[in-house]
Amino acid sequence: MSAGSVFADRELVELLAEKPDLLAIADAISSVGVPPRRRRLPLRVPLLAAAIVGAALVALLSPWSESRGGVLSKALAAVSTDAVLHTVVVESIPGQEIIDLKTSRSAPDTIRIEGWFDFQRSLKRTVTLRDGVRSDVLATPQGVFSSAGVVPTCSWIAAHPVEATKLRVSCNPSGRNGTTPRHIPESIPAPDPALAGFITGYRQALQRGQATNLGGGTIDGHHVFWIGFIVDANQRERVAVDASTYTPLVHETVIRGKVAIRAQVVTAEKIDYSAAVFARPTLSNDQPAVVGNVVATAHVQLETAEQALGGRARSLGSHFAGLRLTDARIDSLRTGYGPLSHKPVEKSRGVQFIYGSGSPRAGTGPYLRVSEATSPQMAYFGQTPHGLTSGHLSLTVFPSNALFVGQLHAHGLYITIEGSNRLTVVAAARTLAGIS
Repeated sequence: MSAGSVFADRELVELLAEKPDLLAIADAISSVGVPPRRRRLPLRVPLLAAAIVGAALVALLSPWSESRGGVLSKALAAVSTDAVLHTVVVESIPGQEIIDLKTSRSAPDTIRIEGWFDFQRSLKRTVTLRDGVRSDVLATPQGVFSSAGVVPTCSWIAAHPVEATKLRVSCNPSGRNGTTPRHIPESIPAPDPALAGFITGYRQALQRGQATNLGGGTIDGHHVFWIGFIVDANQRERVAVDASTYTPLVHETVIRGKVAIRAQVVTAEKIDYSAAVFARPTLSNDQPAVVGNVVATAHVQLETAEQALGGRARSLGSHFAGLRLTDARIDSLRTGYGPLSHKPVEKSRGVQFIYGSGSPRAGTGPYLRVSEATSPQMAYFGQTPHGLTSGHLSLTVFPSNALFVGQLHAHGLYITIEGSNRLTVVAAARTLAGIS
């Protein structure tokens, strides 16, 4: 299936926020980097002997006393295995935070990704947990399976061309799949970007001699070596390994000089093969939507909109934060789950309250848009996990558009608030949640 890189030309934060599962992603660990090089001092002959003695003592006492080749070989040994490699990484999404509306405290919106990799059998299982919502994907030579069903890879598309056309997916630039089933070998897709860079790229770079010891540093009291490798002209990867055990602690993906992903490596261990670990995921009854849109809109008075949704709709009044209500809408929504789900198209209603005269385009003026529905309709809520905790706001920042998007669950409503000012979005969330 053809797909553009999540690190395309647009602003990194915006891209990754648009694809949270692939997430573009910074870790809660802050300001971890390669120590700057010291400025070279002029050499003085009387200091030369002392420098040699000092260097000898450092070689004896310092955890950086390994040769550069020695560090790399031990780092490879820590992740090379004929058994199963089990990893757990914790990421936080750049530009996304969870705000406690009562205390105003903010924390990164994190994703926990657990992976099992059997390189001999070409098996990969990835379990993702975000906001209490679990996703399970198993990649095998026979296909890729998830808790939402079969994943349409190029091999699956070739074998099911008619179904693929209905799904509007194709591996051909023309988008045409034909009608005759064909068999092509399954190409196991890479896991989540952080795991792909860490497990696949890092391991291969060490095996092929393409990794470089970038030098020492300290992370949370641990002496580490930073090991880096080049992916392409724009992308670099680097991994911090413990200077004693050589197990990875932090993985970073750097795009055009900016850290796009920073993942804390919680676990990296070798375990024995177990068929149960690589069993196909159990199908979930809560299938994710694949398409959602507004099919009709009625522009109504404020009072009429507030009576929609069984009288549960909540507005911010005729004015809020200096912005005047400019439109109230009742939308007819349609949500589709795709032919593979065997679920019918869902029809529902939603309400929108629009304040100010601006738009999502930067520089068009201040504005605020509140979209509400009694279920997490994709047209309003996107594919954000539905496990948002009451009293908390998930806030996403799109710097290139000066746009702030907040999502919350309150009073039986799934609410999306977008606006041109962070404080206004947070204040609107507090009001709608009934928090003073």
